[in-house]
Amino acid sequence: MTDTPRRLYYMPGTCALAVHVTLEWVGKPYEAIEQPRDQLRSPEYLAVNPMGVVPTLVQDGTPLVEAGAILLTLTDSEPDAKLGPAVGHKDRPEFYRWIAFLSGTLHPHFWPWFFAARYAVPEEMHEAVRAAAIKRIEGDFDVINTHLANRTWLVGDAMTAADALLFPMALWGLALPRPTTSWPFLSAHIERMNANPGTQAALKAQGI
Repeated sequence: MTDTPRRLYYMPGTCALAVHVTLEWVGKPYEAIEQPRDQLRSPEYLAVNPMGVVPTLVQDGTPLVEAGAILLTLTDSEPDAKLGPAVGHKDRPEFYRWIAFLSGTLHPHFWPWFFAARYAVPEEMHEAVRAAAIKRIEGDFDVINTHLANRTWLVGDAMTAADALLFPMALWGLALPRPTTSWPFLSAHIERMNANPGTQAALKAQGI
């Protein structure tokens, strides 16, 4: 790592919040740049992130994309921040599991609920698409809630970047017909995250 501050491109309410929280936990200078939705496909931003999405984290001049990959990179490049179990630790596979589950399973299940028109052109099918998405999300929340029944954090005994990645998705779930608060252990996880100073700083910066 150089002394050049990292740059985070974000939109409020997205999974970029997970990276924002984690950067607060790292405790080093960084710049948070709000990327307007109507500028995601601008030539300037596409030059940074060809997918035209957030988050993007520029580290040592290199753009990093995909929230899960960014969090794993931060975990490895900032060992003193203890963002996750070290490579070789017995809990490292579990850390990988939750980063992969949240970014590759839960997150994609929200998309049909947010943007049903992307998955079914006839408008009369949109509610069915949303209902199918809700069923998937609720199944994922069941898995997470059961896992959290006898523990405070997702991995081991300490808060990790996996908890930061769960946080924005748990917040999205508050708007579901059956809100996140219906899962007691997942709801308690939100409360613990909300009480964290790093989380509070990121939420304040994003106006959430």
